[in-house]
Amino acid sequence: MDIALRTTGSFQNQPPSGVKATRKRGIAALLADSTSSSTAHSCKRACKARAEQRIQALQAKCSPRGNPTAAAAARWRLRQLEKAKAEPSLRDSEWRLDQEATAVHKSEEEKRAILTELGQVSLELDTHVEK
Repeated sequence: MDIALRTTGSFQNQPPSGVKATRKRGIAALLADSTSSSTAHSCKRACKARAEQRIQALQAKCSPRGNPTAAAAARWRLRQLEKAKAEPSLRDSEWRLDQEATAVHKSEEEKRAILTELGQVSLELDTHVEK
């Protein structure tokens, strides 16, 4: 069986049979396992470190503290929201102010008209008193 496999080439690097070969294979397998486990462990650590760096970068990008443009955008949005919230009451106040200004102008015109009328009545009285 060994001869047939060796001639086909599928097991060319197969160690010779026996106890020493089994021990060598066991030690080599243990060494390979310990090397691969330490490699896997270091790979896991590296992947974890990269993932943490990426998380921190994304948090900094989303956080207004870490990103000045995000902070500016947040302040702008806050101003827009405050403006939208205050706009209806501002319009109402402007309307009231316009109504009050119109009323003041109207009362000033009435005052002028009354003062003019008083002046005319006063002149008529003075002319009647002198006669």
